[in-house]
Amino acid sequence: MSNYLVHYSEYRSIEAKEYIEDGCGYPGQPIKGEGYSTNIEAYNWNKKYYKGASGICPFCKISMKVRINNSNGWETNKLWECIKCGWWELERKFEWGGVEGDVAYAAIHHEACVKRFSIEKSEAPTKALIDHLKSKPDIIYGIHKKKMEEVVQYVFSSFYNCKVEHCGKSHDGGIDLIMIDSDEPTLIQVKCRERKESVEPISQIRDFLGAMWIKQSRKGIFVTTADHYSNVSVKTINQMISKEILESFEMIDFERFVEMLHITKSPKEAVWEQLMNETFYLAK
Repeated sequence: MSNYLVHYSEYRSIEAKEYIEDGCGYPGQPIKGEGYSTNIEAYNWNKKYYKGASGICPFCKISMKVRINNSNGWETNKLWECIKCGWWELERKFEWGGVEGDVAYAAIHHEACVKRFSIEKSEAPTKALIDHLKSKPDIIYGIHKKKMEEVVQYVFSSFYNCKVEHCGKSHDGGIDLIMIDSDEPTLIQVKCRERKESVEPISQIRDFLGAMWIKQSRKGIFVTTADHYSNVSVKTINQMISKEILESFEMIDFERFVEMLHITKSPKEAVWEQLMNETFYLAK
C-alpha cells in the first residue's frame, strides 16, 4: 500500500494573448488597420503556445467529463474533471463583436497542479486525506496521529452538525477533541492502531474515563481504528450508563467510523469555483 497521497490543490494558468477590437481586423478577417500587427502577433503566439483545454486526463489517459459549460453571450466557462482521479481543467473565453465585425477575444486556461504528500506526515492536507480515505479506508493505519484527530474533527462536525474543537495536547490528559453539542460538551479521544485486527482493551477505556472524571464530564466518545472493543470494555460502559454514572458514551471502531466517513459531505476544495467567481479580466 502506497503511503503517498496525490493532491490537486493549486493550479497553473496559461493566458492567451488578446486580439484587440479597434476596426483593424484579426487573422481570418484581415481588415488592416492600426492594431493589425498586434493581432497578427497575438495569433502567432497563441498558435504556438496557447493550447487550451485538452479534455483528456494526463494521468488516467481518459476523456474527462464536462462538469460546467455555460455562456452569457460574450463569456464562456467550460470545466472538465476526471471521474477517476479528480484532475480538472477550466477554460474561460471572452468574445465581443464590435466595429466592422471585429471581435475582441481573450482566453485563459487553468488546470490543476499536482502535489504529493506522505500520509505519515503531519503536513498532509486534512481535506485531501478525507477524500482519499473514502476510496481507500485502509490507509487510515498509516495516517499521522495529529492528522487523524483532524480527520475525526471534520467528520464529527459534519455528521453531528455541531462545533468540534481540537485540543489534543499532552497536558489535556487524553482529551483530543471537544464536541459542543449541548450545555455539557462531549469529550472525545482518538486512538490510532497500526493494524485493523487490533482489539481496543479496557485499559484505554479506563484511562479515558479517568480523564472524563477529572473534567467532570459524563458524556464521551472513544474513537479507535481497531477492529472492535473488548467484551469487558463494552460491558463496563453499558453498566455505567445503566447506573446513570455516564449520560452517554459512544464506542466507535474502524467499521463504524468508515460508515460515518461515507455519509460525510466531501470537503474537497474546488479551486476552480473561486476562479470562475472572479471577474474575467481579474483572472488575467
